[in-house]
This record gives sequence, structure tokens and C-alpha cells, in this order.
Amino acid sequence: MINRCRIGFILLAVFALGSLVSAAEGENAPSLSKADYGMSFVTWYGGGSFSIAYGVTIYVDPVAMPDGLPKADAIFITHPHAENLSLEAINKLLGGYTQIYGPEEAILKISEGGVKVSSEQLHVVKPFENIVTGSYSFSTVPAYNTATELHPQTSGWVGYILSIFTPRGEARLYFAGDTSKIVEMENLKGKVDVAYLSIDSEHGMATLAEAVEAAVTLGVEIAVPVRYKSSEQADQFVGMLSGIDGIDGIIMDEK
Repeated sequence: MINRCRIGFILLAVFALGSLVSAAEGENAPSLSKADYGMSFVTWYGGGSFSIAYGVTIYVDPVAMPDGLPKADAIFITHPHAENLSLEAINKLLGGYTQIYGPEEAILKISEGGVKVSSEQLHVVKPFENIVTGSYSFSTVPAYNTATELHPQTSGWVGYILSIFTPRGEARLYFAGDTSKIVEMENLKGKVDVAYLSIDSEHGMATLAEAVEAAVTLGVEIAVPVRYKSSEQADQFVGMLSGIDGIDGIIMDEK
């Protein structure tokens, strides 16, 4: 299997396919998977910060965000650490009806931190919840460390699986947050198409081997390293995945 190391070509393929698919379907048309389609809607801003735009605009753990971005329909916060929750970034992204989801500590920090939102816009989430709105749906997954106490299981912090409906079907994008490979991932096999995994040993997986094991346990089509210490570390993670059938490692370009 070809190991794809950059996401840029996928975006170009998506745009080209939009004008060709109706005429060329069945005539050697480019074949993008639902995972590829799902990734084409995602932008990475470094660390654990993402935006997802597919009719609605969603941000995950926005921190150092550039000016001029679209206002948020929803903001997902995995936990209240400063590398994942920035009141300044949230204020910058707020629209008139932005909904904010996060664990209790995160929501309390936002509500007491001068963010100009009403209580109806703030939503406490816990692990193992499934939430469906008129515009998006997602579920929450526990996020914790097993080798350190930086992210204890007792805190009730979360990762998010966001569902995106693509021309190839429902793409499920797993923003794991700062977590080790945890036993709960075993129940996600076949339920996740793309996983964004923290491979920084300080915050996420203790080793690259553990991160690879997480991708295999999840049974994802695409695994994306984030929060890595160097480009060499990310390249090594992708290289380790290259020998595993059915899983591609992709390094995203940082905005």
C-alpha cells in the first residue's frame, strides 16, 4: 500500500473530482474513500487545534488561531489545559449562536473567564455520550494517560468522534485529544475512519509503538500524528504504519 505523507494532494483530488464524478463514474473515475473525503474538510492549526467545515464550521481545541477565520457553529474542548483551551481564541471565533461542548472543568473555565456566551450555549459532556443536532452529530470517548498523571482517568476528559456525510458515506473523524492507547479504544474498532492521535510522549502516547498500536486497535483507514516534537518523529510514525496493511499514515500541513 502506498503510504501518503501529505494531505495537500487529497484536497486537489476532491476539487477535481467534483467536476468529473457525474460524467466519469464507472469510467475509471478517481476513487476517494470516505476517509479521504472526510479529511478534505479538516484544517490543522498545530498542536491539537483543528477546524472542520462541511456546511457548518466546527473547531476542536482552538488555541493559537489566525485572524479572519469563519465564526464557529460549534466548539469542542477536550480538556481545560492551556494548550487545549484558550479563552482568547474562543472569543475570536464566537458567532451569535456558537455552541460550546466540553468537560465540566472546561465549561466552568469558559463561563467564569469572561467569554460572552449564554448558559444555553454551554454544554457539559462526559465520556460515552452521543449527541445529534440538526446540523452535526458526534460522540465522546474517554481521554486519559495510563503512564502519567497529567491526564487522569478520573477527570472525565474526552475525545470526539465527529460524523461527516460524504459522497462515499459517513466519515467518522476521531479527535482523540491527549490520551494514551486506552482499553476503550477496543470498542471503537470499525467505528472510526480517521484518527488524529497525539504522539507527544508528554501528553499522549508514551511511545510511537503505542501510537501505532492505537491505530491498529481502532482499525482506522488513516492515522494522523499531531502534537509531535519534531518532523522526524512524525515521519517515523508514518514509516512504522507503512508496513501495516489497510492503514495509511498522513502528515498534515500546519496552517
